[in-house]
Amino acid sequence: MLAQPVGHTFDAMTPLAPSQRIHLVLLGVQNVPRSAQFYEALGWTRSPTGNDGFVKFNMGGYAICLINREDFASDALSPTATGSGFAGVALIHLARNAEDVLRIRAFARG
Repeated sequence: MLAQPVGHTFDAMTPLAPSQRIHLVLLGVQNVPRSAQFYEALGWTRSPTGNDGFVKFNMGGYAICLINREDFASDALSPTATGSGFAGVALIHLARNAEDVLRIRAFARG
């Protein structure tokens, strides 16, 4: 038996569990073009939506993305891109909209 009827609409304040799906695996690398060449040598096809600082490989339902490690650390508000505080890897779930982000965060807080 389902906890909620099929098609149930949640209001914006109801906590929402994220779907069990990862959309992006983000890898911080020292040299994006060189790293992209490695994956292309494996036969992977680069997505046309990238640029020199961001390369994406669509993997059939999710994507492996390469980003400059320094830029990634800055985006993550890390004081440094090296050392033990910054792993340079992120698993990303994309919410459907901004309201869902708040609802997912509320769910995670319990």
